[in-house]
Amino acid sequence: MSKVITKPLPPEIRNITSTNDLPRAITLGWEASTIKDLSHYNIYRSSTPNGSFEYHVKLESTSFTDTITEDGKFYFYKITAVDKDGLESLKSSVATQGSTLSKPQTPIAYEGKVVNKTAELQWKNSDPRAVSYTVVKTTKTSWITRESIDINNITETTFRDSDIKPDTGYLYEILSVDKNGIRSLPTEAIELRYEAK
Repeated sequence: MSKVITKPLPPEIRNITSTNDLPRAITLGWEASTIKDLSHYNIYRSSTPNGSFEYHVKLESTSFTDTITEDGKFYFYKITAVDKDGLESLKSSVATQGSTLSKPQTPIAYEGKVVNKTAELQWKNSDPRAVSYTVVKTTKTSWITRESIDINNITETTFRDSDIKPDTGYLYEILSVDKNGIRSLPTEAIELRYEAK
């Protein structure tokens, strides 16, 4: 009489960690599987904690960096171990949440006026991550056409623009920029103009 011994599944992966402070990436780490005949790990990903986890990547190391094109994007991960016979552990019972670094906060208390044919803008910083500001200047060249330019690397919370013409509308928006180049959402646009005397 022959006896059939069924091989147990590899144990569930433990101590999964994930980041929430990297620009456009999430790095995962976990405790190495204790099985002797490990083949690889499978990573499954979902955009919701209870959603369907889809196979994302196969790898042999105990860390993985997921490159993502959005700021402040959340993903949930489950990881399995697979042995040389193709037996796969159960997916980790609790999903691990990671996120990419969020956009910095939009500047606040934003105001602007025209003084001596110069647009003068000022605002307050609302985020310690901001290292500079971008002014988006949009010129209304006609009723329907507009031209926008970005004025980057402004380190003060004020900006003066003397490159403006009379009887022309200019829209200004301000964005915070962090050290990774991640830009905040813009402030509401302020329209400034002055009349030719």
